Amino acid sequence: MLEQSSQELELLIELTKGGKLEHRYRERLLIIKTYLESNNKRGTGRDLGIDIQVVRRWLTRWDDGELVRNDLYEIYSNGSLKRHQYKKELLGLVKDKARSGSPGKFTAAQREQIIALASESPEEIGLPFTHWSEPLLRIELISRGIVEDISVRQVGRFLKSASASASKRCLLGTPEYR
Repeated sequence: MLEQSSQELELLIELTKGGKLEHRYRERLLIIKTYLESNNKRGTGRDLGIDIQVVRRWLTRWDDGELVRNDLYEIYSNGSLKRHQYKKELLGLVKDKARSGSPGKFTAAQREQIIALASESPEEIGLPFTHWSEPLLRIELISRGIVEDISVRQVGRFLKSASASASKRCLLGTPEYR
């Protein structure tokens, strides 16, 4: 356990000195590192100029991850986990938790139907024009009952997203990008 703590402390020091770390993660890691060195929550807050509640929150989160940290250390000790992967996993313990937010307005099935309709030629489905515009596609989506309502801008976002996904699939499918 002492070996694990010293190993974690060493990795925390490396992480806090790294250049590509967001400020919020660096601060959280500094809280943990400083506490592990001093074993004093109030002193940690005072030394870093951080409110004691913030110090407690991140130390609690670190302590809650003890089982995960033990497993990680065991995997790292037997050589199955590389040092940079170990650091990445430890950093994951201080990342923000997922927030629920509001549910999406459109289902995955609706998105697929929007993309499918946009992929069809308007002439082939009996419409009097040759190419889709976002406003025309919006009108057709509503008239077909695919969506109850949708903004022209949202139609554009779905099409852009589908285009980007298709481009990635094309790139990833070529040998030089594998």
